[in-house]
Amino acid sequence: MTSRTDHKPPAAAELAELSALADGTLDPSRRGSVEAHIAASPELSALYERERRVVAAYAFVVTWLILKALNRFEQVRVPDDLELRGLDSEMGEEEAYVLT
Repeated sequence: MTSRTDHKPPAAAELAELSALADGTLDPSRRGSVEAHIAASPELSALYERERRVVAAYAFVVTWLILKALNRFEQVRVPDDLELRGLDSEMGEEEAYVLT
């Protein structure tokens, strides 16, 4: 990343590295220098935190949609009564905890 001393908007290369860091695709050898550059700029720090929140929200929504779609074809959760009786004995046909 280049050094920024004035208040110009971030360059495309800076934004690309910022996004790559936020979504986990940044080359590990570049991670330290990009993090140091972000730490030195309050503007980039705020932008990075916003991008991290967007990535987290996107991951949550996509995961929720996948689980909802899967649940339409096959139940994702076990029934409550089966869970109360114990999953080890009901599904695995064995007892994990024998308390006498």
